[in-house]
Amino acid sequence: MIVKLSKDQLAVCDDLSKHRWNVCRQNGQKGERLKFDNPGHDDYVGLAGELAVAEYLGVEPNLGDTKIDYDLEIPQGYVDVKSTERQNGNLLAPLRQKKHPTDIYILCTINVPAVDIVGYVLTSEFMVDENIRNIGGGDCYFLSREELHPVEELLQ
Repeated sequence: MIVKLSKDQLAVCDDLSKHRWNVCRQNGQKGERLKFDNPGHDDYVGLAGELAVAEYLGVEPNLGDTKIDYDLEIPQGYVDVKSTERQNGNLLAPLRQKKHPTDIYILCTINVPAVDIVGYVLTSEFMVDENIRNIGGGDCYFLSREELHPVEELLQ
């Protein structure tokens, strides 16, 4: 499912990504992949996915509170949107996320302004030992994009 973000939505991504980056650094949090030449870029990619999924599912994204552990709330539960610029990307989550899991994970691939909502998986299916892999940066939960459920199912 492709969602094209508007200029206004992209401006929100730009502003909020810089703000989130600064807040996290002030709080002593390190980014997974800090890009000091482009601070906030990973946050920008994440926000693009969050806004696209929120628009598609007809819900409000959690844009303000960086202390809560979910991006969206839908009738089926709390959602964590994972976004990547790799067009063939798969769903990844650090092992530590199991301490604060959401109910559903959704994968998006980003090619601004287009966001492809690839699919979703329930946490109970995703965060299991069989899905732990080391893909080069240490162990993480991994699920190939082909194993995800169609996001349209969340609208039913």
